[in-house]
Amino acid sequence: MMLCLGCCVSAQQRLPHPLEFVAADSIVVWGGGSSDFRGAALAADATLRSYAFLADSAVVARFAADARRWTEETLPRLNLVGGLGDADAPGQAEGATQVVAAAAPLLLQTGDSQYADAIERAVFNALCAAAAAPGSMSFEKHVAAQTLMDAAGTFYATDSAGVYVNLYLNNSAHIVTPRFDFVLDQMTAMPFDGLVKLRLTDLGPGRHRLKLRFRMPAWALGRALPAGAYAPDGGELPLPTVYVNGREPLQQEFEKGYVVIDREWVTGDEVYFVLPVRPVWVRRAGRGAVLSGPLVYALSGQGDGRQPVAGTALRPASEVNAQGNLVLEAVPSAASAGADTLRLEPYMDCAGRVWME
Repeated sequence: MMLCLGCCVSAQQRLPHPLEFVAADSIVVWGGGSSDFRGAALAADATLRSYAFLADSAVVARFAADARRWTEETLPRLNLVGGLGDADAPGQAEGATQVVAAAAPLLLQTGDSQYADAIERAVFNALCAAAAAPGSMSFEKHVAAQTLMDAAGTFYATDSAGVYVNLYLNNSAHIVTPRFDFVLDQMTAMPFDGLVKLRLTDLGPGRHRLKLRFRMPAWALGRALPAGAYAPDGGELPLPTVYVNGREPLQQEFEKGYVVIDREWVTGDEVYFVLPVRPVWVRRAGRGAVLSGPLVYALSGQGDGRQPVAGTALRPASEVNAQGNLVLEAVPSAASAGADTLRLEPYMDCAGRVWME
């Protein structure tokens, strides 16, 4: 197996031809739950429709300015829940909407995973939380739901050579380009479990040359986005092992955050890997927050002001929350006599305090 771990092209270098997103209407998400962000949007407003992000001539013409604005203004303010500024401040949906709107066209023009990383963070945290917030429709709730509908069209992107897999959620996608017409099934319990299986079907008879690129998220490599914003416990992680039909491929590359496999495929071929989804503390300026895969965990029932000490041991609770999702317990050490075990829930279900002392 040959694997190149370096990014071969600058993150801000434009592709010769922009990618195209696979339309949201061509993707069916299976399983539901609060992490089904398209379903969460429709639950908030059943009349919503998805508007596609495009890299048309006007977008391409302003690439340099947009890329500079991302680097100098958006990325430095990107927070853990996918919004802008202080992650513990209320009203994260507007900033998260700005992040998605800025990242999607740049992803199409660069094929760089940092933009998909930012979309993933915004979708599974700030936007899902705002769209599912209790109460009647508000401006923030509407904006969040519409952005989730639009983000449902960023799962996959195509070029003349093949497909980019940008987001992970249980779904089936009908992918049609001038060269390809097939179905890509994604079987996973993401964002709560890191096992991912991709199956290609309906390719037609014979073998078909196809370049498949699938994103390895920054969090899966133990890296921060933006770099230097926080330090995950445990440091950097090795690239997850990838299998094609149960075996490691003879040749693969790692380019701009995507594992690239270029080979001839037949109907029924499968790609399998496991992303390291597990709760970890991340630290910044003496404070800590809890991440598990792309999900941020927040302190539930925080009215009395109690909070766990950053670095406290974490374990799964014996029960799930009202949305059926994993709850974590922060377990006090033996030295913390009398301290209570505190509960943490996914931010998308409980938009509470994120950063703890």
